[in-house]
Amino acid sequence: MKMLNTYPSAKKQKLLRSKIIEWVKWPFIIAPFVLLLINILTGFKPAWSIVAIWSMWIVWSFLFSPQLVEYNRISNFVKLITNAAILLVLIHFLIIQIEIFLIVGIIGFSGLILLGILFFSNLNRQRQNLFPLLLFLIVTTILGIFGVIWFWRKPEWPIIVLAATGISFIITFAIVLRKDLLVELAKRFHVK
Repeated sequence: MKMLNTYPSAKKQKLLRSKIIEWVKWPFIIAPFVLLLINILTGFKPAWSIVAIWSMWIVWSFLFSPQLVEYNRISNFVKLITNAAILLVLIHFLIIQIEIFLIVGIIGFSGLILLGILFFSNLNRQRQNLFPLLLFLIVTTILGIFGVIWFWRKPEWPIIVLAATGISFIITFAIVLRKDLLVELAKRFHVK
């Protein structure tokens, strides 16, 4: 008996994408070493190569190698906001002093608001994308609370807004999701 395999033929778009990744892979592998070498030879002050390497990582992870698990709009926005905040912190400590708490606080609470809108705009479908958002909520709320405690004499307003927004979203999630929140936490942190 002869078996007939009827697999669909590969689409041109996927073939083109894999060829582009193959062409772009080598410059992305070589460039960090070259950037670091140039930065070391020029005195390593400021350490701009680390910022450039992180920027290349952001481009590579979004354009050429997206995640395969939990590839949805909430996870992508969480990843984008986190990478942007890390890049700003690197710029602050390695290149030029900027108002890091002001800028990262604004990015944090703006990201929380945007993610809340994305989540609540289609609540039934987005319940399965709860964990990346919940993790981002918890981390940004903790950072906001630590920021308020750290600068208790004169806290920056974005840090206060970040902590308040995070706490309000956590309370809103607990009220709206109730049982689904506990089920999601049990799925992620089971001990069997």
